[in-house]
Amino acid sequence: METQKTEAETPKLSWLTRIATLLGLATKSHAMTAAEKREAAAEEFEKAVRSTFPDEVQTGNVLPLVFWPNALLKERSVPVVRFDDDLHQLVQSMGLTMYLCGGVGLSAIQVGVPLRVIVADVRTLDAKEAKFLVFVNPVILSADTPARLVEGCLSLPNLRETIERAHRVTVQAQHYTGIQFTTTLGGWAARVFLHEYDHLEGLTMLDELPPMTRRFAEKRLMKLAKSVKLDGVNGQRKAAKRAARGLGR
Repeated sequence: METQKTEAETPKLSWLTRIATLLGLATKSHAMTAAEKREAAAEEFEKAVRSTFPDEVQTGNVLPLVFWPNALLKERSVPVVRFDDDLHQLVQSMGLTMYLCGGVGLSAIQVGVPLRVIVADVRTLDAKEAKFLVFVNPVILSADTPARLVEGCLSLPNLRETIERAHRVTVQAQHYTGIQFTTTLGGWAARVFLHEYDHLEGLTMLDELPPMTRRFAEKRLMKLAKSVKLDGVNGQRKAAKRAARGLGR
């Protein structure tokens, strides 16, 4: 608590000093206005958008994304052995990052953590509420009926390709609490899960493409990587916006 000054102790400023002080403050404020306004607008937007996300991700932190051609994306993730508060925090932060980047699924390796963890929102297009799912140490029990559909990926910004994946998949996994469950996913939900499962195996969409298509896709990605600095918050936002234009994940 600050000590209050008496009237006698308070220095009296002349009107010239006061005007100079005000002008100084105004100049400083003017110099900072553009940056401050952008930052304030970004914070307000994030707060407004964040309030629409599921409760499970509200206490998470935004994590930096890993972009191709980072070698981490080729690493096979390892199983989770400790189901503790750190894992819970990772799941919350992955979920928040996924939603803020406009994705529908995210694997831990995409935020630089080589653990077998997937988060996803597999709501239908007409659903009003999010359906936030967590898969820890997932195992595919069965998959059938392949189908082709356009996909995108937050780690491969501005790239959309038609990928063939199973239309139905049965999965055994654990919740971040360690509880085991088995579920069958179909349609879009199956595709989202399989896309993220590939990341756990050190694979990306590129590995699902024919050789010629892959070469063209890699050239486009390399060109983007050179034109946009894909690291830090600014790079992440730019890449996320590009991926979110399509069916980004």
